[in-house]
Amino acid sequence: MHYLLSNYQALHIHGSDAVKFLQGQLTCDVQKLAINASTLAANCDAKGKVHSIFQLYKASDESLFTLMPQESLASTLAHLQKYAIFSSVAFTPATGVLLGTLNGEPMAQSTATFDFLNGIRVFFFNQENAPTVDATENATEWQIALLKNGIPQLTEATQDQFLPQALNLQEIGDCVSFTKGCYIGQEGVARAKYRGANKRAMFVFCAETECTEISGLQLLQQLDSGERPTGTVLMAIIHDRKLWIQAVLNEESPTESTIFANLNGTKLPLKLHPLPYA
Repeated sequence: MHYLLSNYQALHIHGSDAVKFLQGQLTCDVQKLAINASTLAANCDAKGKVHSIFQLYKASDESLFTLMPQESLASTLAHLQKYAIFSSVAFTPATGVLLGTLNGEPMAQSTATFDFLNGIRVFFFNQENAPTVDATENATEWQIALLKNGIPQLTEATQDQFLPQALNLQEIGDCVSFTKGCYIGQEGVARAKYRGANKRAMFVFCAETECTEISGLQLLQQLDSGERPTGTVLMAIIHDRKLWIQAVLNEESPTESTIFANLNGTKLPLKLHPLPYA
């Protein structure tokens, strides 16, 4: 099964300073990333809070591609461009076709291949090289696969709120390097690792529901003194009568007997979904 990811956008970052520039911007070690390889990456604000998360593919030392939701492109581009004034680097939204798959199936002649986890892959094709394949435009299953595999999904409302460790990014491949040297926000990220400044983590929950729309979703924690709102929901999807939630909470708070979802006025008990990384 292939998914036509029309709500995602590839961005071409190119120029003689492309790798050097991104090395000073992103949490991953761009210099050590192999040619024709990809990794999850994040760019942070000066305090180390994550502004955006995307896949980074290295075609050469002067040509790299990122993959991100379309709604993140404008703010990510503006965030990078303000630091690029004195670098020989350019940013070009890449027009073409993005095809996602969940089984790791390879596709020939793609311009860029973005590898996530457990067979989740995205192939970017220039318009003239796009293959003719059966692809569904309903990418809900693909989006749920990202959610279930613990790949954090930020929106405009949740940008610049969380350290990478609160989003589990240090657990996902080579997304966060603690040895690469300085980049924007590096001091805050290092402080969270070496001084225990971060007390939060991302979790995935699920619940059975007859609701078909998400409205007024809120997480609740049951305490001896009653219940109180807790956590920040990053993404929520209803599919096949099941509610999936990706949320950031205090590391000690989520147990199945104490965390609930208030969905459209209905209190739902939540089950913790195990993540594929530590």
